[in-house]
Amino acid sequence: MPPSDNIEKTGSTTVTLTINDAPVVLTVDRAMAPCAANAFISLAEQGYYNDTSCHKLSTGDAKYLQCGDPSGTGNGGSGYSYPVEKEAKAGGS
Repeated sequence: MPPSDNIEKTGSTTVTLTINDAPVVLTVDRAMAPCAANAFISLAEQGYYNDTSCHKLSTGDAKYLQCGDPSGTGNGGSGYSYPVEKEAKAGGS
């Protein structure tokens, strides 16, 4: 479980993932989705995503790469959930 006290709710941070030996730098916006950011950063720090595959790639209108499920199917999970953050909007708009 990620820490649940004093969750950062402002600003952003960068996280670097390595996919196929190439660094991919992400900007995690704590202000838009603080619970999701907190969970993602905590799992990354714990090594949860290490040696996992990317199981879904979309090149349509909504472009995304979905990775990090230990089962490789998109159905695995960390064993916990967090609130849906309705204010968050995809694409930063």
